[in-house]
Amino acid sequence: MLTPLLVIAALVVGLALGALLRRFSREPKVVEPVVRDPEPRQDPVMDVLNTLPDAIFVFDRSGKSLSRNTVAERLRSSGVGLLIEEVVERQVARAGDTPVEERHHFRAPSDRTVQVSSMRCADGRVVALVKDLSDQVRLEAMRSDFITNISHELKTPVGAIAVLAEAISEEADDATLRRVVQRMASEAERASQTLDNLLELSALEFAGIADPEDVDVGALVGAVVARFHDVTQPRSISVEVAAMPELVVRGSWIQLESALWNLVDNAVKYSADESVITISAEPNSGSVWLRIADNGCGIPQRELDRVFERFYRVDKSRGRGTGGTGLGLAIVRHVASNHGGTVKVESVEGDGSTFILELPLAPRTKSGEASGMAGASDV
Repeated sequence: MLTPLLVIAALVVGLALGALLRRFSREPKVVEPVVRDPEPRQDPVMDVLNTLPDAIFVFDRSGKSLSRNTVAERLRSSGVGLLIEEVVERQVARAGDTPVEERHHFRAPSDRTVQVSSMRCADGRVVALVKDLSDQVRLEAMRSDFITNISHELKTPVGAIAVLAEAISEEADDATLRRVVQRMASEAERASQTLDNLLELSALEFAGIADPEDVDVGALVGAVVARFHDVTQPRSISVEVAAMPELVVRGSWIQLESALWNLVDNAVKYSADESVITISAEPNSGSVWLRIADNGCGIPQRELDRVFERFYRVDKSRGRGTGGTGLGLAIVRHVASNHGGTVKVESVEGDGSTFILELPLAPRTKSGEASGMAGASDV
């Protein structure tokens, strides 16, 4: 009898416990709120200032720095940044109601020209703007040098023609007249060559390569060397071409011929009579290295970085004596750039120079050959 009673008691207790559990399971759960850090407050003014290309500094009325945009932050980390900031602080210290604008040039640790403009606001704060004028100043200097050089280059032959023309009017001897006329023709050719080189250089800077083609390097070298036969023979200068591997570059035959011609012409002009000029080509990591080596007067080490500038001559008096325009190596540099290549020079003063024109090789076809090679039939 006790066993059924115990079973019933257990059932009653179980039902009661189940009811309690169901009741508590229906009670709403309390969810603790998640506390998040507040979002950093954005300054819309600084967002705008950070998009500007110039450095902007903001100071309080006592001259203490309050904020600066991202360009100003980058400026601080540059070599000349702290010097510029010192200039800004000095200018801010004496800033009045009238805006102040000054230009400052720094030669060290880096050559840089900046314009600092500062103005005091109504609340006493001072805003300073720093504009980097370095590129603009360099461009203005280049333009000024260009105008001076081209004026000189054209004035010399034109002036000579005027003097020679006057001499003709007073000369009766036929032999003298012939010499004067030949000299006039030479000066006129010099002026014409200068203008032609200027036009070619301008076209190279802006035109690029309109219709690229496959150019055989061996054929290119052969065509250029053939043009120098009448120039080198009277001086007993030998232009030797090393064995040429089969190399093809992609680009403009006309531009590449002009570049190589100028390099060989430069070597001939600065080589002594009975000397040797060597031309070679070799593949190097997907490129071809064209070397034009002479045993002429060489170039001082300090001048190596400037020889490719337009109108620049290592020895100005000697350069004009050879009849050069000072534009040939600048043309070479632009041709190399148009073809994705480079040009450099290795030289020891008094021991000759080697110019290296590096050009990317043309991509090979599936058959392993470059198609449509220009100048292949000229060899």
